Amino acid sequence: SFKNISLTGKGAAISNTADTKTTTLSGFSHLTFSSSPSSTVATGKGAIFCQGSSLNISNNTLVSFTDNHSTENGGAIGYETTPTPPTPPPTPPSSPNPSPQATHLSSVSSGTPVQSAQATVTFQGNTEVLFSGNSSGKNGGAIYAQNLAITSSSGTILFTNNTAKEKGGAIAIANSG
Repeated sequence: SFKNISLTGKGAAISNTADTKTTTLSGFSHLTFSSSPSSTVATGKGAIFCQGSSLNISNNTLVSFTDNHSTENGGAIGYETTPTPPTPPPTPPSSPNPSPQATHLSSVSSGTPVQSAQATVTFQGNTEVLFSGNSSGKNGGAIYAQNLAITSSSGTILFTNNTAKEKGGAIAIANSG
């Protein structure tokens, strides 16, 4: 269980900023994220944070996210794209015999920046999933994700009393999703 963690950074309980990597939480009888951070942490930023990475929560008996808070997106689970690295400046072509009378410069592109794989938050095969009392100062009271997949074979998935100031009291999908 992750309870009463008062971290002000992104992801009070778990933070994954390893581009294109996946955090997997599987096989727990009771996986709890509660007040991580709570709304009393003025600059809290959610229980789980993924930047350009994926999250897979699967094959657990009970998964609960209660009373987590973010001043940004995603009260319980938040997502951001990986920052694009700066483009290097153009390199002028080399000339074996430079002419003193005229100079000609051309731009040479170093190529297209590498794009991150589509980051996905996945819930599958869990017996019970609960999101209750989570809040976001922006979007997604419970979950803010680029891509979201929630499947249940026979269990219960419940979102109750989650709030957001802008979009998606329970769930919001990023514009890039």
